[in-house]
Amino acid sequence: MSRTSNNGLDSRIYVIATADGASETMVRANHPNAAWRHVCGTQFTTRVATQRDLERLFGEGKQVIDLTKPAPTQQLSLVDSVPANS
Repeated sequence: MSRTSNNGLDSRIYVIATADGASETMVRANHPNAAWRHVCGTQFTTRVATQRDLERLFGEGKQVIDLTKPAPTQQLSLVDSVPANS
């Protein structure tokens, strides 16, 4: 396992990859979000949307991804999780 202790914090080596796997970068960090920010921070920026941004993006058919609402969860009963041949 690729863990080390740094000032009492565990670190790991994370691989940040493009969805198609064409590019991969290894980053040692204490948390996957730190690794993600390091790699993606050079390619993306974040800012509050302006009225002009909203007009342009909605005009292009973009939609808002709302992360403030809990993701739907699927609840399985014990009957659903037992294989039929058991």
